[in-house]
Amino acid sequence: GLMRAFRVEDLPIESKMLTKALDEAQRKVENYFFDIRKQLFEYDEVLNSQRDRVYTERRRALQSDNLQSLLIEYAELTMDDILE
Repeated sequence: GLMRAFRVEDLPIESKMLTKALDEAQRKVENYFFDIRKQLFEYDEVLNSQRDRVYTERRRALQSDNLQSLLIEYAELTMDDILE
């Protein structure tokens, strides 16, 4: 083809417009994936907080001498939440 005839097939394509378009596309992709990582981190923080609360209550139940009073406390808290 024409590129072979002029031996330019090994030369890099240089264009300010192309370089600018590629830089902009790369920036958008990087921002997109940054936002995804940020959302995942925030979601993970919520899960960790919930996990900590569950394990705290589990530990209380396992270490409780009077499980019945603990269950009554949970029931009262649940009723309060329902009535609010």
